Amino acid sequence: NINAVKEEILMHKFQNENTRSSLFCILTKDEATIELLGDLAKITNLHDLINKGLEKQQEERRTNAHMDYITRIGLLIQDLIQKQLDIELAKLIEVKRSEEDTHLATHEEQNGQDFIIYKNGQPVYFIEVKSKWDENGRFALSKNQTEKCAIEKSRYAVVSVNVDRYKKKHIINDEFNITFDDLFEFIHVNDDLGPYFEKLVQENIYKSESNDPKLIEFRGSIPQRIIDNEGKRFNDFMQALIEVLRI
Repeated sequence: NINAVKEEILMHKFQNENTRSSLFCILTKDEATIELLGDLAKITNLHDLINKGLEKQQEERRTNAHMDYITRIGLLIQDLIQKQLDIELAKLIEVKRSEEDTHLATHEEQNGQDFIIYKNGQPVYFIEVKSKWDENGRFALSKNQTEKCAIEKSRYAVVSVNVDRYKKKHIINDEFNITFDDLFEFIHVNDDLGPYFEKLVQENIYKSESNDPKLIEFRGSIPQRIIDNEGKRFNDFMQALIEVLRI
């Protein structure tokens, strides 16, 4: 049997046990896979191709792990901000109950903002929390958030947490145990971005039903300069917000 002879010659050629093991592993695959491996074997720079493929896989795993990390830490920061809002607004709730019998609550919404503050069941303020984790990162609003900010104007605030600056000044042993006080120095609040974005997206907002050409997907980038120069400290923002909610 000529095929049996070929197999015997082939096995005699490869005496190394690791090579034989690899060969047997290939032969256990289905025909389509074996044919694919045969085609790959014809490539002259196969070694480089495989290395590049492995590097690409590793890079994708690192990217996915990084995005998962940022998402989990970002949710932690949102939780820290919401807890602080609850603490600050609790004081106002007590005042309002004694004077006007009104109720305030913060509700997380994921349409055009992270949190909505309600007064007497009506939305009165909208808050979005953003974080930046490295020097190449940026603070940017989604399309929905940008349009919401433009519509609500003075009733919309963006809380930015610059974790990149925090990491440059402090050693983080456990990201999931960062407290609000730890990050306080690196938190700014911009509550006057609406006019900026209104100029950019007003046609999208007010002509959404028209058949005219318009932007479909975009992001509202907030320069660090605007955050540093025009952003308020969190305490100052909360005092101003409390005064607004007293009205």
